[in-house]
Amino acid sequence: MDKDRFGALMRLAEFRNARIADRRSHEWKVTVALWALLAAAILKLRISPTPCALSLFAVGLAGLVIGHAFWWVGNHWRRSFEDMLASFFYADRAHDLALPAENIQSLRGHPPQAWPKDIGYCRFLCQPRCQAQIFTTAALAIGLWLASALDLPPST
Repeated sequence: MDKDRFGALMRLAEFRNARIADRRSHEWKVTVALWALLAAAILKLRISPTPCALSLFAVGLAGLVIGHAFWWVGNHWRRSFEDMLASFFYADRAHDLALPAENIQSLRGHPPQAWPKDIGYCRFLCQPRCQAQIFTTAALAIGLWLASALDLPPST
């Protein structure tokens, strides 16, 4: 077995895994900060309860939820998915070096792809982690709009 090549492949796999962990950590920190801002706005912010102002506010909040879902959560999920596939690609190559009699590709039934051509733009919408972020953001945005639309007094 070529130990140097094995070590290099495993370091590449670990590098991709570290990128996933760092990206996910950053994604959640920004998402929780957004949730804190929305929650604080529910308590303090009030929009004049005219139909025009509330309509514009609803459009802005909808844009915030959609932007957060597709621009933030979706892009992070896609990049992490690509890194995960690359990590498996390198780990499988290292496995084949260490145990050549057990070809991992034959066990999987297909060769691993390091960089897929198309992973689907909306596949992240089916992932529970992504759904939790999107639904929570939407619920807070709806709460903020309702607090303004019902003209509740701001919290002191």
